[in-house]
Amino acid sequence: GGGGDGGGGGCAEHAGTAASFEAGHELALMEIHALRKVDAGIARMESILKDSTSWKGPAPDGLRLDLPNYVFVLALALADLERFARAEELLRPLTEEEGPRAEQAARLLQRVEARKKLQVGLVMPAFEGPRLRDDGAWRLRDFRGQVVLVQFWATWSRPSAQEMPQLAALQKEFGEQGFTVLGVSLDDDRREGRVRLNSYLDSIGLDAPQIYEGKGWEGSIVQKFAIRAIPANFLLDEKGIIRARDLRGATLRAKIAELLNADEKDAEDGD
Repeated sequence: GGGGDGGGGGCAEHAGTAASFEAGHELALMEIHALRKVDAGIARMESILKDSTSWKGPAPDGLRLDLPNYVFVLALALADLERFARAEELLRPLTEEEGPRAEQAARLLQRVEARKKLQVGLVMPAFEGPRLRDDGAWRLRDFRGQVVLVQFWATWSRPSAQEMPQLAALQKEFGEQGFTVLGVSLDDDRREGRVRLNSYLDSIGLDAPQIYEGKGWEGSIVQKFAIRAIPANFLLDEKGIIRARDLRGATLRAKIAELLNADEKDAEDGD
C-alpha cells in the first residue's frame, strides 16, 4: 500500500521494481482515459520509460516488466492522442534493430502513419469496399459533393450498434439535403455477419450505403486506417475534408446541420 509520486508512480519501498513500474503505468492510463488528465498521464509514462533504464533484472516480488515492449505501449498511446512526432521518435530507432521487435516497430510505425492521415482538416484518403446488398463496390469518391459520415461499426459491438438508430434518423432527416451515412461494417462471415447485418439494418430502417468485407478486424479498410476501437466515425464535408471525428448525439446532429448550411451558402455565393 501507500501512495507516492514521481518516477514510476510507485511507493519508495518498491521504487525501481517491476511492480512499481506496472503500478505507475496503470495510474497513467487512468489519468489519460478516466480522469482526462492527458498531459499528466503521458508525462508519467515518459517518466516510467526514463526511470526504467536504471532497473536491472527481475523484481524481488517475481514480477517482470518487459521494458523494451513498453516503448510500443507508449508510442501507441501517443498515436491515439495524435502526438505523432514523439511516437515516431520512439519507434524509428527500433526499426533499425534485428529480429521480431524491429518488425513489430515497423508495423506500429505504419499504423502511426495511417493515423496521421486521419486528422481533422485533412482530406480523408480514398478507399472502397464491396457493397452489402448488391454487386460492385462503394467508393468514397462516389459521395464527393455530399456531407458524409463514415461510420465504422458492427452488430456484435453493442455500443456501436446502439448508435445506429440515431444515424438512421439522421439519414432520413438530412438525406435529401445532401447527407449520407457510409457504413463500414466489421461484421464477420464466421458469425453469419451478412445475415445479421441485413436483419439489423432492416429493423432500424437505415437505408444507406454499407460496405461489408466479412473479415471483421482483418478487413482491408480497417487495416488501412489502423482503426483500433469501434464505434469510430469521421464527418466529411462536400470536398471530402475531415471536419470532425467521433461525434455523437446532439453534437453530431448540430455539426451535420452546420456543414449542410455551409455547403448551401457556398453554392449561393458561387451563383
